[in-house]
Order: sequence, then C-alpha cells, then structure tokens
Amino acid sequence: MYLLAFCDDGHVLETIRILLVVFDVIKSLVAMIIIIVGIKDFIGVAINGKDDKFKETFTMLVRRIIAGLVVFFIPSIIGGILNSIDADMYAYNECILKATPEEIQNAYYKKAKQMIKDAKDELNSNQYADAKSYLDFVKDSDKKKELEKELEKVEGYISLYNEISGMKDPKKYDELKAKVDQVDDSSVKATLTKHLDEQKKIADDTQQKKENFEEEKRKKEEEERRKQEQQQQQQQQQSELGGTVVKKEETDTLKVTISKSNSYYLTQIWVKDPYNQLNKFDSPQYGATLYRPASLLQSAISQKGLSNKLVVGFNASGFYLKDTYDAASVNYYPAYNKTSVGTLVITDGRVVRNAYNKAYKTWFIAGVDRSGTLQIYADEKSNDPNAKQEWANRIIGNIRNTFTFASPLVINGQASSITTSMPSAGSKVNRQAMCQIDKNNFLLITGPNLSRQDLINIMLSANCKTGTNFDGGGSIALLFKSKNSGSIETIIGGGRSLTEVGYFTE
Repeated sequence: MYLLAFCDDGHVLETIRILLVVFDVIKSLVAMIIIIVGIKDFIGVAINGKDDKFKETFTMLVRRIIAGLVVFFIPSIIGGILNSIDADMYAYNECILKATPEEIQNAYYKKAKQMIKDAKDELNSNQYADAKSYLDFVKDSDKKKELEKELEKVEGYISLYNEISGMKDPKKYDELKAKVDQVDDSSVKATLTKHLDEQKKIADDTQQKKENFEEEKRKKEEEERRKQEQQQQQQQQQSELGGTVVKKEETDTLKVTISKSNSYYLTQIWVKDPYNQLNKFDSPQYGATLYRPASLLQSAISQKGLSNKLVVGFNASGFYLKDTYDAASVNYYPAYNKTSVGTLVITDGRVVRNAYNKAYKTWFIAGVDRSGTLQIYADEKSNDPNAKQEWANRIIGNIRNTFTFASPLVINGQASSITTSMPSAGSKVNRQAMCQIDKNNFLLITGPNLSRQDLINIMLSANCKTGTNFDGGGSIALLFKSKNSGSIETIIGGGRSLTEVGYFTE
C-alpha cells in the first residue's frame, strides 16, 4: 500500500517514465547490437567456408539472443521478485502503468489539491506557500486556474486568520467577527470563530493588565506628587519657623539642620530608617554613676563604630535622684536611683528594667515602633501586676528604645490635654522636646525660656503628629558630631550629668 501511495506522486512517476524511456533505448540498442554482431559473424563464416565455425557462431548467437531477452524482461523479473516478497508489491506494476504524461499530470493535480486542502485546514502560511509553488508542475491550464482560484480563497482565509492573530485591541472584535461571518466554508468559519474568541480573551487580559499597570502607575505618580507637595509644605512650614542656621549637614540616610530662633534651637532631622537610626545609650554600670551627655555620646560613638558618621545627640529621659528628686518613688523602689523614670526601660532592643509589679505615679514612655512611627505609652500607676505585665509585653519587641518623662505635648496632630506637675504647664524654663512630622522627619526643640505651650505651638507650626517632653532644666543637651570630625560639639546645655543620651545617626 505504501508503494501504491508512493506511485501517486507526480515526481516519482516522472522519474519512472524517464527510466522507462532510457530502458527502452537500452533494449533497442541491445537488439541492434545482437543483430549486427550476428550478421557479421555469419558473413565471416560464409567467406571462410569453415563448417565447424558455423555451429560455434550459431551457438554464440543463441546465447546473445537469450541475454537480450533477459534484458528485455528485466522489469517483469523484478516485479515477480517483489511480488514473491510481499503480495502488496503488485503495485510495482501500477507504477509502471501510471508512468504516462496523463497520469503524471493527474498525480500533480491531486497532490496540489491535497496541499491546498491541508493549507486550508491548518490555515498555515508556509503550507500555502508550498501549495502555490507546487502549481508550477500542473500544465493543464483549466486545472491550474481551478487550483489557483481555490488557493486564492485559502489565501483570504489565512490573511483573516493572521489579522485575528494580530488583534491587540478588543474593540476590533466586532469588525473581525463580521468578516468571519462572511466566510462561506463552514469548517474554516468554525476555526476562525474559535481563534477569534481565543484572541479576544488574550486581548481582554492584555488590555486589563495594561489598564491595571496604567492605574498603578497613575497612583504611584499621584502618591509621589502628593509626597512632594507634602514635603514642600513641610519644608515651607519648617522654614517659616525662622532662625539662623548654625549647623547643616546631610548624608544618604541622615540630614540635619540646626537653626537658632530667639534663644532656643530647632533641629530639623530627616532620617531614612527611624526604627534603626534613632538610638539611646545608657551610662555604664547603669544606676551606679551619672555622666555628662557628651561623655555618654562619646562612649556610644566608640562602642558602636560611629567615628566616621554624622551624629546628633540629646537628653533622652528624666531620671531619679534619691532624697532630692521624687524621693517617694525611689524609696518605694530603691533600684530606680540614678536611672530612668518609669517601670519599663528598653535600650537598643534590650530590656534593662521591667518592674511591672512596681508603680508609684504615672509616667509616659515614647519610642519609635517597627513601622517608623513615634508612639507614646502611658506607664500608669497600677495595683494589678498582670495588667502591668500585659502593658509591658505590648511594648517589648515593638520598639528598640524608650524615652521617658511626663506629659506628652502633641498626639495625633493635636495639642495634648494631659498635664502633670512636671514640667509645670505655664513656667518658662529650660526645656527639651522631640516631635515627629512624618515617618522620616523629626524636630528637636532645645533651649531656655520655653513654656509647655510654647513647645506645643512650635510643634503644631511644624505640622508634628506626635510630640513628647524630655527632662528640662539643667538636663537639656544638644550635641553635634560632623561626619568628618572626631569631636563632639555641645550646641547648648550638657552641663548636668545624666543617665542616658539619645542620638540620631547614619
């Protein structure tokens, strides 16, 4: 059966026809050679008159005739051998019979017809090109025109298929659907319809992704524009605070501007990562000895490897002094002496003290949480140790450093109504406070002749969201170390020995 299909190929039949013609020529030449040689031999015998040579010459002629017959019947002999090997090989004779000009052209026509059908079924441009090239073998003009007409329709189908493949805009679906509906071949129409629906889904998905991307891009641009406007507004508000710039330095992660307004200092700080860059350092042998702020900061710089970093330091918290400062609290819990006020102390993520079962009065603990937000927690007097421990657990692990004193100043962008006896609400004294404007911007206020309300007014003018007091009086301290300097400069204060120092660094 394979050979029969093989013999339906026009190229094969044409090759066989050429071989047959060549073989016919060979057979004719063999016959002529046998005749010519035989005549020549018999003439030689007759001239010589030798009877014994006549018999030998006749025998040779017979042999030559047999050899010629073998050559003549080679095709039949080959067919018999093939037929004995496989019964299907009878098709060999079919190949011989089909090797005529008419059958060859018919084979080319059928093959071209099949190639056109394949191109139509697959709607494949390469198959179309192969079919078009194959038409050159079809010599019958009528058949060729018939095939060309069919091929022209296939070309239109393929062109429409490719147009559908290139559909990017879902809005073109209706236009292409109308073209598909005009297709007269049902099988092709079904293929095109399926392909169109698939491409529409792809186009819809692509369009949706594009719209989502554009929307996300728009939101990001809008958010960036809003941030820039907010930063410009904050910069404008901060610049309106006035004052003469006395220090200004910036790095990739920390920007500091210290200006003097009247008698106090405003320290504007931009910090990339508040949670990790706002730090605190405790006095050595915590609770045993107090040190001046510059000495504490120098120890922090040495121990933390900050000698080549920009650093701004300040008084971090209030502290107890037995018999001279809140003696009742110290006497109630003697370990508080020369240490930070409040029952919970955390430094650099380490819990220094958690006296959840001790409380004499209410203090407020400030700290930057993991999101970079300054939070204020009320360390309230409580007779319930479990509640106190639960309160401490909410803070531990969420902030790295505690800054402790009384009376918050600004909460949620509004002036705090919480007041305590320390510091006095109306007195104008040395004060130090810190507030957060947004995640990256902070403001330190340090100086004399400031009331609690003065601090609040300055913070609200700077658009602070959260603000808190630190210890005032002789405890205020504002320290500065340039990135390129090995020494610490005391801008104001720093004369009283403290238990803790806070600092921003790179």
